[in-house]
Amino acid sequence: MNRDARAHATIVLYPKPIGFQAEYNVGVGPELRDGAIQERFLHGGYAMVMARIGGFLPYARGVLYEGGRKFETNAPRYKVRELEIGLEWQIIKPLEVTAAYTFAERTFPTAPYEQESGRFLRLQVQVNY
Repeated sequence: MNRDARAHATIVLYPKPIGFQAEYNVGVGPELRDGAIQERFLHGGYAMVMARIGGFLPYARGVLYEGGRKFETNAPRYKVRELEIGLEWQIIKPLEVTAAYTFAERTFPTAPYEQESGRFLRLQVQVNY
């Protein structure tokens, strides 16, 4: 049996008009290594800056993670590097629209997994109640 133990830290400065968020975790968890699942070091998190300009909230977020992907069969090693640039617009208080563009690099160094690389656009409509 392998431990899954992590320490987690969060910081939030709400945008008035500039804001910042960051989360980071470090610890040990299951990871496939040399044909066996072992307890291995992991770490990762994100940092985001944003600005409130009227009803608009432009932001940029960077993501980093290195460690086992425990929800995948055999918890293969996973390496993530992403940058997302987006704009949230609060049209009226209960309605928000978000458009975001992401640059992603994800790597599974353990066979049969490969490197995934791509870019994608996310459009989201959110109703707050």
